[in-house]
Amino acid sequence: MKKTIALLAVTLLAGCANGIPTPTFDSNVMTEGTRKTFVGIPMLASLDGSYAVLSKDWAVTAAHNAPILDIVFDEVHYHEYCDIALVKINDGFDVAIGRAKYGDTLYHVGYPVYMPLAKTKGTLIDDVVSSSRPNCVASYTDGTIMTGMSGGGVYNEAGELVGVNVGFSAKATAQDGSSTLMPTLFQSLNGVKGWIKQVTGIDV
Repeated sequence: MKKTIALLAVTLLAGCANGIPTPTFDSNVMTEGTRKTFVGIPMLASLDGSYAVLSKDWAVTAAHNAPILDIVFDEVHYHEYCDIALVKINDGFDVAIGRAKYGDTLYHVGYPVYMPLAKTKGTLIDDVVSSSRPNCVASYTDGTIMTGMSGGGVYNEAGELVGVNVGFSAKATAQDGSSTLMPTLFQSLNGVKGWIKQVTGIDV
């Protein structure tokens, strides 16, 4: 069984980031499959998040977006242990679902607070078990994320959806002993494929 490394903290705080993402104006499956969701008054008093289209009927997002999700969507399913949620949607868009391996280039897509859509690049480094979610295995890259991008999609170079942005940490140590400062964390779809199949009927 693959050994995982515990992180000291993986809490994504409001207004925090491990870098400033650059807005993207690309038109491709990564950007077209990403949606912004919020409640409140934009630019004044609002909660912001992102989600990624999984199929024309379902989307995936971060479970910690619950204060938004429970207001905006009629049907939301939260994973028991992991920071991921499924929401029922009515959307004409559809995406391909893929996999990623260590060393692959991945793209974190989402809507930073008060900013347009952003897409940042990172390398998939390793898996982790966070202290805040000890029963769930997540993964991390050396990419960049900002508040509001949580719940947006993580894609491989083929434009296939492989996971969901969940936050960042101060530091992570891989099995080879190398350390990454301020890694970006995501929940892979493959890691919760049984739950996704149970809720949606979709194989990932």
